[in-house]
Amino acid sequence: MRILTRAFLIAAIGLMGLCIPVSAQITLSGHTEILNFAYFSPDGKYVLTSANDGTARIWDASTGAQVHLLQHPGEGVYNAIYSPDGSKVAMIGYDTTLRIWNAATGELLHPLNGHHLRIRSAAFSPDGARIITGSFDSTAKIWDVGTGSLIRTLSGHIQTVFTVAYSNDGSLVATASVDSTAKIWNAETGELLHTLRGHIAPLTSVVFSPNGSLLATSSFDSTARIWDVKTGNLRFNLVGHTNRVGPPVFNASGTRLVTPGFDSTVRVWNMADGSLIRTFRGHTNRVTSAGLSPNNRYVVSSGFDGNAIVWEMETGTVIAVFAHSKRVNSAIFDPSGLRVVTSSYDSTAKIWNMPASAGADEGAALRATAGITAAPNPCGSVATITYDAPHGGPATLTLADQLGRNLRTLFHGELSPGRHTQPVEMGDLPAGVYFYTLRMPDRTMTGTVTVMR
Repeated sequence: MRILTRAFLIAAIGLMGLCIPVSAQITLSGHTEILNFAYFSPDGKYVLTSANDGTARIWDASTGAQVHLLQHPGEGVYNAIYSPDGSKVAMIGYDTTLRIWNAATGELLHPLNGHHLRIRSAAFSPDGARIITGSFDSTAKIWDVGTGSLIRTLSGHIQTVFTVAYSNDGSLVATASVDSTAKIWNAETGELLHTLRGHIAPLTSVVFSPNGSLLATSSFDSTARIWDVKTGNLRFNLVGHTNRVGPPVFNASGTRLVTPGFDSTVRVWNMADGSLIRTFRGHTNRVTSAGLSPNNRYVVSSGFDGNAIVWEMETGTVIAVFAHSKRVNSAIFDPSGLRVVTSSYDSTAKIWNMPASAGADEGAALRATAGITAAPNPCGSVATITYDAPHGGPATLTLADQLGRNLRTLFHGELSPGRHTQPVEMGDLPAGVYFYTLRMPDRTMTGTVTVMR
């Protein structure tokens, strides 16, 4: 028996009501295999995608037109990232070479050769002058982006360097390894400052807090940990996830940390004391990533269930659901916070507009669900929807799936003023999350009901 967790999947909330689910503004089609990652350029004008078809591509974010095709000579492109100023692209293939490209022209500038096993990760320095790579050969290397020359090799890990990161002032770098440790290094001299031990399984990511005082690590051991950068001491052990924890992200003030988990949840933690503030439940499979809007008001998460979900940070209210036909690998806000780009196993990237109400009305999502509920929730064969119609009038109550397909019309006619109930037969539906929506001249209300089997 598979029991799906409680879900609150509310899709895009417009100024005049609700639309379930949100339709992609632009679909970026052209890749022929799994699309691993997609990022907006720092100015938001372009999108950079990487895929297992051996290419990275740059697209016009306003039209969806392909601008440049960056061809990798090997099997595929695991990731491709922009430099901080957007002038260059670093391409990580499934090989030992990092390739630096001119983002404006699509010209290959430098192949960075030096690792003897596959490169797993890379990060630009804040000024874009250097880049650090982590490799299956257990080393990290720092390179000069302008010349392509190797500056130094950081040795000390005994297994794959899974991820790497620069501090925001560029003075430090951090490495996270399959050997269950993280290390903090002086970026200029290469001196090892601290080895961080405590995780009992391979690390998945490492990230500095905005002011550089804290370092967050995440691991296959179902925890994230917070370390004091100056001393190397453990500050907090964040326990709550029940499966692998993905790359964490700090808010701009460094007071909150968001963690995605393979336990299908997203969690928000207080950096003052390490306490769990809230858990977002809505994905029905592993969560692969989490990102924050520029104003830190919204979290976007991506998952194996084929959805990216936008949550309100402080309440956990769902603002939008963006659906692909297969697993979603990444979801990222643009610099304005008004768009999200997603990448998927379905070989596409999609650009989505945030609901107008997300920027215009902070209470819209909460009010959208006021006055309509379903019980029991989750349910088995029958659920009862209860809703208020204070003024009465013509109304339509519908049930839809996560792709927005209308499954049935539950009521269509004239309502008298007051509270109403509508039994809904769910026994013929597969396990999953379903949307019910009541539309009236003066209001539109929606909610979700989870069917379990």
